[in-house]
This record gives sequence, C-alpha cells and structure tokens, in this order.
Amino acid sequence: MKKIIEKKLQVLIGLPVENAGRSGNLTWFSFGKTKKITSLRGIEKRVGEHTLNVQCSWRITKEHEIIVASKDIYIPNKEWVGKDEEFVWDKPGMNRYDERIIKFKALNILVDKIEADDLGGIKVYFSDRYLLELFPDSSSEEEFWRFFVPGELNSHFVVKGSEIED
Repeated sequence: MKKIIEKKLQVLIGLPVENAGRSGNLTWFSFGKTKKITSLRGIEKRVGEHTLNVQCSWRITKEHEIIVASKDIYIPNKEWVGKDEEFVWDKPGMNRYDERIIKFKALNILVDKIEADDLGGIKVYFSDRYLLELFPDSSSEEEFWRFFVPGELNSHFVVKGSEIED
C-alpha cells in the first residue's frame, strides 16, 4: 500500500497549495494551478489541478505547533460567547477550524515530499517546514481519503480500510 500511495501522490511534488476548505466534516486540500470546471450540476467553479478529500483524522503542523486539525471543527472560534449547547459546529465561520485554516490558506508553500505508510496514512511535507499528516483512525472499511483531478470522474484514487480503489 505504501509504495502505491507514494507513487500516486508524486504528482504533487513541486505544486503549490491552491486552497483548502470543508464541507461538513470533510476537509479538502487543492493543489496546483487554478482551472475552471463545470460541475455535474452545471455550476462553473475554479479549482486546483488536484484535490485531496480527507475523512479521517489529520493535522497541519509547523515544528512543535499544531496550526489546524480535524477536531477543530467541533470547537467554537475565539469570538464565541454563547452556551455550549447553542454552538453549531457546522455553521460556516463559527468553529476553530474555519478561523485557523485562513492562516494556512494564506501561506505560499509548495509540496516538497510525500511519505505514506501501509495503513493508508500519509505525510505531505511542505516548504517552510509545514507538514500535513493524515492518519486513518478506524478499523472499519470506511473511506479515509481520496485523491483526484477535479472534473475527471475516472481519476479517483480512494484509500479505505485495508484497500485502495483506483
């Protein structure tokens, strides 16, 4: 699994991080030059050359600091003053992830190196000592992450459980 993943993700080396965001608790990272595509629903949008959709635990670090991580979506942002039971994590801009991903998106960094393990985990090393780590955190056969070229349906490379769908 390790060698297959590393070979597939080698195309990212040298590419910039174009964007990052989330849909619910799925996080996505976009790499490479921006291009325009039309979605299956007929909506035009600008995307990077490659996208990594993540549904397992992950974190972005720089040296000894966690910049942003997957569980940050369940923590209110710094300006939250309401009661815990009133906090709606999925409301855009309300959680710590939405607050902290802005710092990462503003960086002008490139992918330097990719390392994978035999359990579907990966490390994406960026310039300026930033690191994105994905670590599957379930023994089930659920999808951990997928890598694809936006607009190309047959480009999906999916890592789930102990298998790869390519």
